[in-house]
Amino acid sequence: ISSGIRKVTIYGFVFNYSLVDPAISYYLDGFDTQETMVKRADMAPVDYTNLRGGSYRFVMKLYDSVSKHTETVSVRIE
Repeated sequence: ISSGIRKVTIYGFVFNYSLVDPAISYYLDGFDTQETMVKRADMAPVDYTNLRGGSYRFVMKLYDSVSKHTETVSVRIE
């Protein structure tokens, strides 16, 4: 990301074939100091401003309350 960028919007989405509304956490590695936790039904686009130039990773985790399984997806943003 160049230092002249004013805002980055990330449109994260989770496909879920279960009747359970799983918990999702996300954070921008290199910027956020803690994860944000939401329910899948409440997931909305995430805006970031005041980013310094460089590379970042957007990390999302899905927490399945039934199987107790966690799935992590990471996307590099340059």
